[in-house]
Amino acid sequence: MIFNDRKSLLYASPPQALIDAEDDWQIIARTPVNKKLIKRKVYKGTIRENGRDVHKIRDILCIIYHNKCAYCEAINCEPDVEHYRPQKGVTESKVHSGYYWLCYEWSNLIPSCADCNRPPGKGNKFPIMGVHETKPYFLPSGELDKDKCRADKSPLINEKPYLLHPEIDDCKQFFKFHADGRIEGIDSEGRGEATWKICNLNLETLLMARQSVLDDFVENIKILIVARRRNLLKTTNDFESALKLYFKKLDKLTQPNQAFSLIATYAREHFDEMIISLIKGDSYQNIISQAHKKYLNGTL
Repeated sequence: MIFNDRKSLLYASPPQALIDAEDDWQIIARTPVNKKLIKRKVYKGTIRENGRDVHKIRDILCIIYHNKCAYCEAINCEPDVEHYRPQKGVTESKVHSGYYWLCYEWSNLIPSCADCNRPPGKGNKFPIMGVHETKPYFLPSGELDKDKCRADKSPLINEKPYLLHPEIDDCKQFFKFHADGRIEGIDSEGRGEATWKICNLNLETLLMARQSVLDDFVENIKILIVARRRNLLKTTNDFESALKLYFKKLDKLTQPNQAFSLIATYAREHFDEMIISLIKGDSYQNIISQAHKKYLNGTL
């Protein structure tokens, strides 16, 4: 999971499908007992455009999130349109009716792969530190106060959710990684730990995928070590120049359009822990570590 502010910067206005559902949204907010009024086709439906079916909400979310799952960062061009706050119930509360009034709220919709979104992944889990909001707020005119439906504003932000919101939270502050791809929460409030557990982010397939990001990089470094030993890279400068090319490739892996970019970012910032530790028992460990430090400070 990485922080993503592209929705607020580039797509602040809701998609037309949500705007067109305004009247229905108002009725739903005033009729909590009838969740059958919530129409999946509003956020999951398609329109015919230039001879093909276009997913009205999903395709925009895919653009915003670089075709990645908002939670695990796996590339997924056909994600679920996930409600961050569950609309039809809350696992942690037997009496909560779900955040039905947020069914068409733009800040409550994010793309998620099936593993993260569906049980045993997130499902309707939504634990908080505060008190769950149970009903919407209305303006004096009787209309739904949509400003109070935003995930980044009061009263919802005051719930203090354990689940990180990728459009609000700087996820780097909540996680660390291990060289085997495992993710661990590190913040004192336990939000990072809760998030990976809620979304099942240490699923075996995800561990392998994240580890492969590091393994591919390390294997390339090992190839350079062999080349240096065989004198194919004749000088230390030649070796460092070759390393620089791979350091740049690691930089590229940290870009938001890359799968699992957060572990690549963590590896770049904790190079010795994540990369050098995988080059075990090699006399070149210190040379590579120092070369990376020089690269980071711009002297390589």
